[in-house]
Amino acid sequence: MRSKNHAFTLVELLLVLAIIGIVTAVAMPTFVRSLRGNRLRAAARTVAAAGRYARSMAVMRQEEAVMALDLDSGSVTVNVPGAAVPAGDAAGEPPPPQPAAEPAGDGEDARGSAAWNGSISRKLDRVRITEVTSESAETGRREGVFSVVYRTNGTCTPYCVRIEDSEGDILLVSVDALSSAKIGGPK
Repeated sequence: MRSKNHAFTLVELLLVLAIIGIVTAVAMPTFVRSLRGNRLRAAARTVAAAGRYARSMAVMRQEEAVMALDLDSGSVTVNVPGAAVPAGDAAGEPPPPQPAAEPAGDGEDARGSAAWNGSISRKLDRVRITEVTSESAETGRREGVFSVVYRTNGTCTPYCVRIEDSEGDILLVSVDALSSAKIGGPK
């Protein structure tokens, strides 16, 4: 009886490892660009969705809703009618952060108020809002908080949000008077 030994030689194994290394080196930059692009597109979709949400709440509740874009922290907040929004002190300082309340199981939080009041806040991931321009403002805002009021008829003052990642890639979210958002590159 004859036994057959099937094995790979060291040269064959090193050749396979070299091919895997070359393919990885070629594919890695494309993969990294794809991840960065996804973060940028996700941030633009977040801004557009927050605007649509503010518009919907304003129309549904027949009270103005406000979307605030915080250029310093990179967050988007929608304050809807009837939602308790803590005010800053007399010196204009922001309020201290409130601890999150745990739901009590019956739609109320531990403090006895409604567990969800309709306001939302999202922090953009590894991108920043670099500028917000509005039809009503002569220049764009590059710091602070920019507020957009959505009226009860679903309209707002047209605005454009510039979102940028760490590599300098840019997306613009343009919103017209009827609150229709368009996402695209710089012009």
